[in-house]
Amino acid sequence: MKLGLEPDKFTILLNLGGEGIGDTSFVQEVCKLGLDWQIVVLGKLSITTSAKYNTFVKHHPNFHLSRPGFVHNMGEYICACDVQVGKAGANSLMESLYLKRPFMISELLYAALSTKDFFAKHHVGWVENNVKKQVETLKAYSENNSQQQVMANNLQHLPLQFDTEAFCRELIEETIFLQKEKNQEIKSQEAPSRIYSR
Repeated sequence: MKLGLEPDKFTILLNLGGEGIGDTSFVQEVCKLGLDWQIVVLGKLSITTSAKYNTFVKHHPNFHLSRPGFVHNMGEYICACDVQVGKAGANSLMESLYLKRPFMISELLYAALSTKDFFAKHHVGWVENNVKKQVETLKAYSENNSQQQVMANNLQHLPLQFDTEAFCRELIEETIFLQKEKNQEIKSQEAPSRIYSR
């Protein structure tokens, strides 16, 4: 209630990022299928994106759409949603996973290609560029309690650590491993030359 959202509706957080660039294709598809969801659009919308959403609201005044803009209490909005949808920005993605909310990557950027493998391994979200398939996937998820429970369990048991000491340990371990590999490679290259010199 604090965020002005209805507590019993399936809620999508549509994250348009810091630039606020996007369109209304996702909400149009939800509207077209007559899904009784509420959509929260976050991000300081660009002039053209804002105009598109103004037009959408004008044509669909009863659609449950909230546009708080750029917010400083992102965590509260993530906790209030069932799924976050957006580009695979590192901050948004990690906040969702940390707060145990699944993430649908709507546009897989080159820098986040490994996220697709991570999702395939841990089943904590989806990667789907096609808007129609995005909404179909989320519709199926919204109607399947057992799938939601499995997702919640997967999120609960993610092998993630959020502290600098763990990150430093990982870097040191990786460096030691790479150094050992390099030493082995040097030894294997030296061995034949010794045999030849005899």
